[in-house]
Amino acid sequence: MANLFFTVSLLGNLKDTCMKPQYFYQLLGLVLLLTVHSVKGQNFQKAPTSKKSVNKIIEWVQMPANTEAKKGFEYEFRKDGQLKGYHKDKANNARFFYDAKNRIIKGEKIEEAVESTTTYSYKAGLTTELTHFPGVGYIKILHYLNDKNRVKEEKAYTKNEPGDAKGVWGKDWTTNYRIVYNYNALDSLFGEMYYASTDKNGALKTTSKTIHSFDPKTRKKMKTEYADASGKPYLMDEYQYEKGLLKKIRHKDLKSGRVSTTEYKYKEEQLNQVIEIDGPKKNIRVFKDGRMIRLRGYKDDQLIKIVDYQYVFF
Repeated sequence: MANLFFTVSLLGNLKDTCMKPQYFYQLLGLVLLLTVHSVKGQNFQKAPTSKKSVNKIIEWVQMPANTEAKKGFEYEFRKDGQLKGYHKDKANNARFFYDAKNRIIKGEKIEEAVESTTTYSYKAGLTTELTHFPGVGYIKILHYLNDKNRVKEEKAYTKNEPGDAKGVWGKDWTTNYRIVYNYNALDSLFGEMYYASTDKNGALKTTSKTIHSFDPKTRKKMKTEYADASGKPYLMDEYQYEKGLLKKIRHKDLKSGRVSTTEYKYKEEQLNQVIEIDGPKKNIRVFKDGRMIRLRGYKDDQLIKIVDYQYVFF
């Protein structure tokens, strides 16, 4: 699935171009639901790799900064690092279940009081996700795999609860979007084509495309361009490296000219800080022994938020 940054940009591009308002908001609703049902926690999809196996990670949040810390999300992991679940309160929690092959088979989530249950099934070359939102309907996502077990195509279908003819989607399964992934000879993802439904019949139209460029010698990603259906880029990411390590990503909105950056700092070749700057906002993530231990959030150079991460080991 496209990452959230790209998805929001894609929606903005759709709204500005081809999509009728009612169908744009249907797709927007789907995207918001998809960010809810994706199999991950708020910050941790798997336990950080370290010499010790992580059992739990607990957030302690100071907001405003330098006030009494309050408990945020608590993440629980299996010994193999898989996320068992997380909990903040009755309106925000999740549990995940796995089979004997360590594959996710079920996820039960409540996000901002929105409940969902996702089941996963596996066949040769195909992984299927089926998510049910009680009182709303179903989302079915098919992930088609190539001979190297990488996703080559993704299709999403939606339908209302049985008997609900006035819901957002429709009484029968309708195609909502399709993504095609292309790989080069080095097995690096170099292109993605996005198609979305722009009418009530679920007909798909090309809405966007993404092109990744790599250095032929180092095989490292150098640039990513996000383009509209005509091929005109509207967002661009540029990657900079130093001594073989990723140093900075420069994100540029080609329409407005706005630039944001993500900078990576290392200590003895180990990640030490990630600094994200977007206009007046800045986040600094601090790492130690491969684990994120603190987040500091700023606005107009004023420290407004601190999150400390407590680790409990097996």
